Amino acid sequence: MSAYKRFVSYLYEYDNRKKGKNRGFVRVEVRNHQCCLELHMTLPACPFIPIFRAYAFVARPGTLHGLFLGNPSWKQGNVYGQFRIADTSICNTSWNLDDIDGLIVVCETGQRYATCWSDCKISPEDLLLPESAPILRAASLEQPESPETNTVSTHPDPEPASDSFRSSDTSPARTQTSSFSWKRLTESYPHVTPFFDEEIHNCLQLSPKDLSLLGSFGVSCGNNQFFLYGSHAFQHFLLGKMEHEDTICYILAVPGIYEERERLLANLFGFPYFKSARAKAAQPGHFGYWYRTIHTEPQNPDPISPESQPVESFSEESAENSPAARASKT
Repeated sequence: MSAYKRFVSYLYEYDNRKKGKNRGFVRVEVRNHQCCLELHMTLPACPFIPIFRAYAFVARPGTLHGLFLGNPSWKQGNVYGQFRIADTSICNTSWNLDDIDGLIVVCETGQRYATCWSDCKISPEDLLLPESAPILRAASLEQPESPETNTVSTHPDPEPASDSFRSSDTSPARTQTSSFSWKRLTESYPHVTPFFDEEIHNCLQLSPKDLSLLGSFGVSCGNNQFFLYGSHAFQHFLLGKMEHEDTICYILAVPGIYEERERLLANLFGFPYFKSARAKAAQPGHFGYWYRTIHTEPQNPDPISPESQPVESFSEESAENSPAARASKT
């Protein structure tokens, strides 16, 4: 492909190795020992600015050798990128322009889009990333405490969120330096009743301007883009309580609409549960709240001030042992 060439190759979305909808195209032009790859994609609306990485690839049996090109830009559902590569020693490898079989775009949400202009069948899941390419991860609810802090990958197969509290994350929690203080929170923010029942009760309504103050109450929201988008779009978010037998669960809830795409994003960004504001069983189109546990403590007939107890904020128990999971079985 080193002589002058110009052609268009169409990009398709892939899911579980199955080729799906056409999402755009790549315009390829080879001239004067250089290749220009111009990427155009149109994707559904997303409640945050996703990160994309573009790779040229060389197809070999069972493997697609990825050559990192750069990060396409995103603007209101339109993805665009223009990349130039030489005809030899592409990305400091032994691959030449004639070896390139196509292009793959990887989104931080896990979705992959690919085009192949050679005569071979591909599966983007077989993409072998160069060692220097960092793995894309969703934003965490918490900022890393230090460069040595271990990060926990959160990429299990998402389960459908529902009104019952079912934990899908068994990762250990990070310890927060500030003590969680529900008593001081209730004295500082207005009480609201957003739900039709009392499963989640004693709810407090906060606004985006309160985010910077939550650290003093032992609640850290960090840079989670899903949470930040929802709280700004609806101009509020909630803190609330759930109780079962001998345990109290404190939850953080962000408003949203129950639909499949938003459910997948909510799972990815650490909000795996949804409670409709109007009905027990969530239906597509229902307004409600995506939520997660931020703190648990035992029920006590003689309550002890929460400030006196050390706390692990944003802790999540296993599905078998969490009190909300036990509640869903009753």
